[in-house]
Amino acid sequence: MGSVFSSKNHEPKKKIQSGGSITPTDRAILDLKNSRDRLNRYRNKLDLDSAKLRLKATKYNADGNKTKALALLRLRKHKVNETEKVEEQLLNVLQMVDTIQSTQNDMEIVKAMKVGKNSLDRLHQEMSVDDVVEMMDQVAEGIETENEINRILSEQVGVNSADENDILEAELEELMASENSAIQQNLPIVPDTELPELASKKITTAQIQSERVMVPS
Repeated sequence: MGSVFSSKNHEPKKKIQSGGSITPTDRAILDLKNSRDRLNRYRNKLDLDSAKLRLKATKYNADGNKTKALALLRLRKHKVNETEKVEEQLLNVLQMVDTIQSTQNDMEIVKAMKVGKNSLDRLHQEMSVDDVVEMMDQVAEGIETENEINRILSEQVGVNSADENDILEAELEELMASENSAIQQNLPIVPDTELPELASKKITTAQIQSERVMVPS
């Protein structure tokens, strides 16, 4: 009898614990959704930053500072590449979640989720685009400025190959060509025909006398 009562006492406790517990799969799915939302917000910000970087690079190049223009394009390319990697990792995790059939997949999901979150956190720890642009605007021109910019960019982007520089320069030239084309389209159309000469107004003596007669004395 003691064993019967013992099993009855312990059985409800197991059910309560099982019903209220959170499995590693539940945590992984929740973390995944949070990371997905963060990534979407970051992606929207990246789109704005990309447009800002392109515009700023065009301005620097127009002012004769090609070095800073290429640096901004290089930073933009780096951030775009990193975001694409994170998106691919999160997409893989989403596919894993959709195919969950048993708790045997828990460890794989948690591991994949950790990789995606670490990559996303690394993106947010990097210097923001606004910080880089503000630094470029405020720091005085000269060797000190160039060294500081190169140091920051080298820490975040790494060593740049000659092929990458060629790609960035081609992108910069395309930006300038696009801007010049837009300016040309907004210019007013200049007529290609000569304007007729304005006829000089001749006032005759008869007209003067006629006007004097009309004026009351």
